[in-house]
Amino acid sequence: DAPTLNNRGVVLSKLGRHAEAIADFTASLSLTPRNPDVLRNRAEAYEALGALNDALADLTRAVEVRPNDPDLLARRGLVLAKSDRLESAIAALNRSLELQPDRPDRLQDRGIILGRLGRHRQALADFDRALELTPDVPALIYNRACALSLLGRKEEALHEIRRAISIDADYREMAAEDEDFGNVRQDARLGPRFSQIVGRA
Repeated sequence: DAPTLNNRGVVLSKLGRHAEAIADFTASLSLTPRNPDVLRNRAEAYEALGALNDALADLTRAVEVRPNDPDLLARRGLVLAKSDRLESAIAALNRSLELQPDRPDRLQDRGIILGRLGRHRQALADFDRALELTPDVPALIYNRACALSLLGRKEEALHEIRRAISIDADYREMAAEDEDFGNVRQDARLGPRFSQIVGRA
């Protein structure tokens, strides 16, 4: 029956057997064609195989059935972003955040996409709001540093780089190579401090 096929597909996906999972999800959908949960599951399997257009088609169908589901909207937004359809991705995440405003993960996702569009001031606002909700998350601090650097606020960016690295040393290597910090790296006054922080002095 449809639930059994879906459940087996979920297990197969967890095992990395995505093509077999898709076959089970497809069989389940032949019995319940508009089940948004199965559509989402199949979309995730398609995404794992790099079939983004198929994933997007399933998520679009799922959202048509359940238009006010913030999780589905956010998932669709992330697949749109992977497909370089950034404005559409922002629209999907906007709707998701209208329904669930206090989701730091989605604020971060939207901030990253806004940054890809060069809208660094808006990205910074999203990272700031996410940090209000979940302080001291190094990924958010690091993304905030990137936005500050790209806005020319280099001193603040340097402070945030140091803060992210103090929480998670893995960000040291990332910052050392990140092009977003090019202006900090090349600054006559701040460059040496940057090098010292990232261990490249």
